[in-house]
Amino acid sequence: MRSLICCLVLFVVGCPQTQDPSVDRLIESSDSNAVAASEIISEAIGAGLQGDARTALARLHTIDPSDLNQREREYQSCMLQRFDTSGVVDDPQMEHESLAARVIEAYTRYWRSALLEPENRQAHTQELERRLRTIIGLSPESDNVQIENTLREALRADGLYTLLGQTGVLRELMIWRQEDRQSITVEMPHGVYTTRVAFLDNFLIAGWGRFATCDARGAGGWVADRTLFAVVPAYDDLESEEFKVTFLAHETQHFLDLEAYADITPWELEYRAKLIELAMADETQPRVLQKFIEDQSDDRASPHSYANKRLLRQLQEQLPVSEIHDVRSADHQSDSQYGLRFVYSRFSAT
Repeated sequence: MRSLICCLVLFVVGCPQTQDPSVDRLIESSDSNAVAASEIISEAIGAGLQGDARTALARLHTIDPSDLNQREREYQSCMLQRFDTSGVVDDPQMEHESLAARVIEAYTRYWRSALLEPENRQAHTQELERRLRTIIGLSPESDNVQIENTLREALRADGLYTLLGQTGVLRELMIWRQEDRQSITVEMPHGVYTTRVAFLDNFLIAGWGRFATCDARGAGGWVADRTLFAVVPAYDDLESEEFKVTFLAHETQHFLDLEAYADITPWELEYRAKLIELAMADETQPRVLQKFIEDQSDDRASPHSYANKRLLRQLQEQLPVSEIHDVRSADHQSDSQYGLRFVYSRFSAT
């Protein structure tokens, strides 16, 4: 039972977020208006990942679309359309749709409501459970475990794979059609390990992170049953550094830490895996750090965001920089006192 619980928790803390490459313009652009607008885009994405679309909308309303590149404009437009309109309209035909379609509709309703009203999240979760009981024909007394077990079995009977449970502050749903399992060798700073990887593809829906950010960000994978689950559409290239470091190395570190530290918390697991990313990333390191910068929180219920903020604060203390954003320009290759590799070795030894 503890193993199962750890696996579910690891999805909360161990699903690396992939990122739209256009965010790199924030680092490269010399246009002050464009840089300021891109910083606001990053803030909005971070708010969405922390379960707060209301704050994301408030930030997006301050941006002139002419200061954005095409992908940023598409993101702004999608977010305003998704969260700044009257909302989802009841579809009388939905009851005649497939089980998967009805379940997806129930979850997207829930996500939208909970993202716009974080203070009423529990009430929206209860409404989600009520809708799901109706869809799958369970009694009002059925608890969430019964709901999810029944839902998982029913969708599997339709040839679909699912991920349910809790990711950070919201209830999760992923549904996919294709799964291919392989053994993969992963090179880490402290050794070489062989792990099982399930490559997931042909998604019907890929989680609340993508919904909350209009696909600007989303889960790249998770850990369960001593297997790494990789969301294939989240990566442009499975031979890329992003996949090998941000996913494979990151998730493998979770396995190692769970075996070594029985009482490790979700944010601590995430913190140590992010250290591995910093130690191993080369050309993608500015994007890794940008991803950390845009998603920070003091709420331990959001392990990714909490670990990001703590890690960045400690990097700022160790490196000769005055602002958090300046950690992107640190010498990531150096083993000197001010190199990120030195900082990694110092932190990870404790």
